[in-house]
Amino acid sequence: MNIIILCIITYFILLFPVYADDEVFRKAHEVLISTGSETKNIGKAIEILSDGLSKNPCDSNLLRLRAQLYTERGNLENAYSDVKKLMQIKPESSMYKYWECIINEAINSPMNVNTQCYEKVSELAAAELGNKKNTDFGYICALLLAENPQGIVLSRNLLQKLTNSTVDIYIRETLENFDRKKFLPHYNPISK
Repeated sequence: MNIIILCIITYFILLFPVYADDEVFRKAHEVLISTGSETKNIGKAIEILSDGLSKNPCDSNLLRLRAQLYTERGNLENAYSDVKKLMQIKPESSMYKYWECIINEAINSPMNVNTQCYEKVSELAAAELGNKKNTDFGYICALLLAENPQGIVLSRNLLQKLTNSTVDIYIRETLENFDRKKFLPHYNPISK
């Protein structure tokens, strides 16, 4: 669990430090890093983020981190609420739509709803990627999750181009035996 929290924090520090409310983000980061990932410490970080969001409710970086922490705790309802807010801020983001889809699937939405959701992810990703979409692992996976036959075609094409690098080995293993249950994260609020 500590490794997961450290990875989350590192991800947000490296990619999004400029836009977040620096003081709030720093305080939440300090709580998570200095005290470990005990439930009470995640709760304290959520409190800090919530306080910051009460002053700046559209800070997408604080919302992202809080949604991730809610997800980590198994509180998918609150995570979903934050993801919906993120989608209002940036509705064309395939990342936010993908996050919505995996939460929906985790709470056992009907499969046809899930596949439609991932189809929307693939459309958003296609717009973001342009000509690069046909070789993008994420885009291909979104098509596979949408059960779109184009995903199989693009998957086969990409498999032919892979090398023996560590990343390509992972991509190969994922695409050759694509299984949504293994690919998607599993959230079990009871185990948290």
